[in-house]
Amino acid sequence: LLATPTWAIQREVGPGQTYTTISACESAASSGDICNVHAGTYTEQVNITGVANLTFQANTGDTPLVNPGGGFRVFYINANGTTVKGFEGTNWGSAASALAGIEINLAITGAVVQDNVLHDGYGPGVYCNGCTAPLVTGNTIYNGQRASAGVSADGVAILACTSSDGTFANGCRIQNNTIHDMHVDGIKICGQWFTVSGNNVYNNIDTDHASVHPDGIQFL
Repeated sequence: LLATPTWAIQREVGPGQTYTTISACESAASSGDICNVHAGTYTEQVNITGVANLTFQANTGDTPLVNPGGGFRVFYINANGTTVKGFEGTNWGSAASALAGIEINLAITGAVVQDNVLHDGYGPGVYCNGCTAPLVTGNTIYNGQRASAGVSADGVAILACTSSDGTFANGCRIQNNTIHDMHVDGIKICGQWFTVSGNNVYNNIDTDHASVHPDGIQFL
């Protein structure tokens, strides 16, 4: 007997759509599905933890805003092969507790963070520690602040990173991002198989620069 084929579904999210929250779409989705998010403000932290190979994208011509309301992340990626593309994210973390705008969890492979605008949060814009083969490309990240706990507000911080197959093509890629007015480093990297290219990094300095030593790109 032949197996019944499964087909990816594009699921519509937004006012008047099938799902009113991105999280509801994530909960309903199967591997390969697309959560296509229409214009609107989404007051939620999107936890991507259940299914691999999901795509979360802005509807064509829209820039949906995800505002978790402080004290949370914008997107938390804890599934392999996740793509997050075309969102505006703001107001992550808090003055007492820094978090990342978009965090890729430990041991996740193949996450793509693309064409997002992340601004005005406490902590890094995009962060992972121990992930494999992430692609962070085309994002604009600015106005990140340090929390009182002292966690750095880097634009992109990719640490303990490696390639999925020992090549740069499937390594840790940070490309074509614009990062400015973050409180510490523009880009911070640690690991192997990195490609850092085409980024525009500037003005990452603040009044306490002598103690936090901001860098454009820092190699740990």
